[in-house]
Amino acid sequence: MLSKVLSFKAQLFKRYPQTQEISIMYSNEPSFHGFKLPEDLLDYRSHESKKRLIRCMSEGTAMPFLALSSCYKPQSHPAYCGFSTLVMVLNALRVDPKRLWKTPWRWFTEELLEKSVELTELELIRKTGITMEQFQNVSERNGATCKLVRPSGDSEEGYEEFLSDLYHVCAGRKSRWQDHGLIRSDDNSRNMNLALSEEYPNKLMAVSFYREALEQHGNGHYSPVAAFDLKTNSVLVLDTARFKYPPYWVPTRDLYRSMVPIDTATEKSRGYFLMKRNDVGKIQDLSLYLED
Repeated sequence: MLSKVLSFKAQLFKRYPQTQEISIMYSNEPSFHGFKLPEDLLDYRSHESKKRLIRCMSEGTAMPFLALSSCYKPQSHPAYCGFSTLVMVLNALRVDPKRLWKTPWRWFTEELLEKSVELTELELIRKTGITMEQFQNVSERNGATCKLVRPSGDSEEGYEEFLSDLYHVCAGRKSRWQDHGLIRSDDNSRNMNLALSEEYPNKLMAVSFYREALEQHGNGHYSPVAAFDLKTNSVLVLDTARFKYPPYWVPTRDLYRSMVPIDTATEKSRGYFLMKRNDVGKIQDLSLYLED
């Protein structure tokens, strides 16, 4: 066990030499104050990121952004990326937990989700994280429908399906040419419905990916998707491990490929989720704007 710890430290110090100095200054154990993003990932705080987000909002491919960012929740435990992602998505979809968080408020938190799983299951999640099947089950137990999609290898067909689902979520339409649901042809109605969809998103996407495939530190991870920039073919990931990395833009092909590696816990690939409220269309305020 000691040899494994020492080997882990040596790898960290080699990859992040500044860590060794910090470790010596404060303790005998390595510590970190965030990691630098790999070159292929664009920091959300950058000027280029601002341009991409403005473009996405102007073109209508950032439907999830306002709802998700208003509910952004960094994970409170190293293994709670799945719980944190669920908290953000469920709150962004305005799902009512139907039970109290703190009197008199009903609001999703990681603490509330802990109570929706068995104690033995929770202990395992705290040690190794949540599997995709557990993520789906917890989502559906708490008022959402959750479609699980696993890529069947790094195929062009699987990648195209991912792009289609990504566009549907981020633009609120099935394709770039076919309007969907509330979107109408005239500009005024379209603008009204875009704004309405941003406030009341119908569907959101969460991804489960392998960090090392993106040259990040870590293993499996969950986070929600907030925007899709067509010009650069990149997607904005609101990383739940804010203590490790800021939110970032990642090329869609790279994100898809990061979902392909096999998860040793399930012996299956990772993938993504398409999540909706169970009662879409029954929101009191939204119904005022819908036509029969």
